[in-house]
Amino acid sequence: MKVQYIAAAEEEVPDIKDESTVVGKQFKALVSDPLIEKLRKQVPEIGHQIEYILAHAANSINGGARAKKQAAVGNKLKVSPSSSPFGAGAAKSSVSAKSKVTDAYSRFEKSGSPEEWVAARIAKYK
Repeated sequence: MKVQYIAAAEEEVPDIKDESTVVGKQFKALVSDPLIEKLRKQVPEIGHQIEYILAHAANSINGGARAKKQAAVGNKLKVSPSSSPFGAGAAKSSVSAKSKVTDAYSRFEKSGSPEEWVAARIAKYK
C-alpha cells in the first residue's frame, strides 16, 4: 500500500524525486520533520498516505507548478455561421407586443369573462 502511494505521489508530482528543485527540498523537509514522525507513531493508519499528502502539499506551497500539456497538432475545429436566417438572431414576428395587449383588453371588454381579463394581464406583462 505504501509503495502505491509513493508511486502515485512521484507520478503526480515528479519534482519530489529531484532534491535540487524547490518542491523536492520542501518535500524532503516536510517528510523529515519530527512532527510527522510523531504523527506516524500516534496515527499509524495515516502512515501510508502521509508522503502522498506531503508531496501535494509541497507542490501546492510552491505554486502548484505542473507540466503544461502541449497544444494539439493539426487543424482545430472552426464554427461557421449558419446560412439560414432562422435561429437565435432571426427577425421577430411583425405583430407588436403593444397590439397584442390592446387586442387582449378589447376581447375582455367585449366578453367580460375572467379568463379574458387574466389573458390581458398576462399579455401586458409578457
